[in-house]
Amino acid sequence: MRTPIQLLVAAFVGLMLTLPMVQADSALFPDTMQVGPDALVLNGAGTRKKLFISVYRAGLYLKQKSSDAHAILTADEPMAIRLIITSSLVTPEKMTKATREGFRKSTGGNTAPIAAEIEKMIGVFRQGIEDGDVFDMIYQPQT
Repeated sequence: MRTPIQLLVAAFVGLMLTLPMVQADSALFPDTMQVGPDALVLNGAGTRKKLFISVYRAGLYLKQKSSDAHAILTADEPMAIRLIITSSLVTPEKMTKATREGFRKSTGGNTAPIAAEIEKMIGVFRQGIEDGDVFDMIYQPQT
C-alpha cells in the first residue's frame, strides 16, 4: 500500500508528465540538485504556456535519468520538481485552482487519501506568488 505522500508525489509527477510543455531554458535548471545525501540529476525541463504566455517552468530531478513514466511514478526514491513562476498572471487563487484540478485529474477524482498533503502544498502558494518565485517540491522516502 502506498503512503499518502507517495500518492501525492505520483499525482504531481504524473501531472507534470502530462502537461503540454515546451523545452525550458537550460540555464535555469542546474544539471544536479542536492537532496540530503543524494545528488539528483535533471531528467527534463519544460515551459508551460497558456495563450502564448509563459506561465511557469518546471524541471524534474531523479536519482538517474529515465524516460519510463511508470518507473518514475512508482519509484520510492528521492526526486524533486523545481517550479519557477514566469508570469505575474499566476496568482495564489489561480495556482490553488490549477493544483486542485490537476490532482483531481491525476488521481481519477480520488484525492481523499492525499487531501491533507494537497492542502499543505496549497498553503505554500497562499503565502503569495510573484514572477520569479522558485518552488522546490522534494520527495524523500520515509526510512
